[in-house]
Amino acid sequence: MRGFKPHPPRGGTGKHTLGVQPNTADLGVRAPTEPSLYLLWLKAVQTSRNKKYYAKRHPLQICCWNVRTLIDNDNRIERKTAILASVLLRYNVDIAAIYETRLAGEDQLIEPTAGYTIFWSGKSEEEKRESGVGFAVKNSLIGMIEQTVGVNDRIMKLRIPLSAGRFLTLVSVYAPTLVSSEEKIASFYHALRSVVSSVPNSEMLVVLGDLNARAGSDAVTWPSLGPHGVGKLNSNGLLLLQLCNEHNLVITNTFSNQKNKATWIHPQSKNGHMLDHIICRRADLRSFCKVRVMRGANCDIDHYMLRS
Repeated sequence: MRGFKPHPPRGGTGKHTLGVQPNTADLGVRAPTEPSLYLLWLKAVQTSRNKKYYAKRHPLQICCWNVRTLIDNDNRIERKTAILASVLLRYNVDIAAIYETRLAGEDQLIEPTAGYTIFWSGKSEEEKRESGVGFAVKNSLIGMIEQTVGVNDRIMKLRIPLSAGRFLTLVSVYAPTLVSSEEKIASFYHALRSVVSSVPNSEMLVVLGDLNARAGSDAVTWPSLGPHGVGKLNSNGLLLLQLCNEHNLVITNTFSNQKNKATWIHPQSKNGHMLDHIICRRADLRSFCKVRVMRGANCDIDHYMLRS
């Protein structure tokens, strides 16, 4: 995900000719007069300037992933959080929205080997825990993010600054399944609407998670869908599309043409379904590139990682 539209560094398109004199202050030395040395010096100057430019404008790599549980058991030698962090590091993910964590309360822990801090929000120890949401954030970004906010056991958000004075609000969600009561589903969407409405239009908003919603492929009726949706619309998908239309949101993975679109495979029918989504405002759609299902990411779970 690009948090901004990149612009070339000052001085043109990134290529100089001998007739264009770059700023000699970049390297703190004067330009040599001999042509062969000048070309080497020029390349060093441009490399230095590009590094400075892109260091300030690092494209943010985000993903969402249903981890099923982060609770350890006696049969697993390594901690589930350590396994998760190592996979995220391998896929170079900066911030991951994780859900179905099943961890109690609201807390955080650090996985120092892979370099991630994991935040979560869930039900209390006394309650039955079948949900839970959170974020896994690279330790290098911890100083930049604002305090994560656990809305409830199904919604959590964090805010991080972008370039050009903008902010990004990420919302990790885990929607009730179709077999849940209508009251529970309605309560979830009421809370999600409140969170979405609270984010100013000047800020970038991204909702990531398992919505347990099949949004279908009818892009003509539903402008929130792109040309690459799959399957048929279900009741949860209808609620999601209504929310998207109300707030001018789009489901980014339906705009990405890829071979493997399903994020979950039904264990009996073996049919693939697009249940996990990355959703943003329509105005920010061009900031998302290569929204892909990462089928190689393995963490002993039945959902695939969705990365942008």
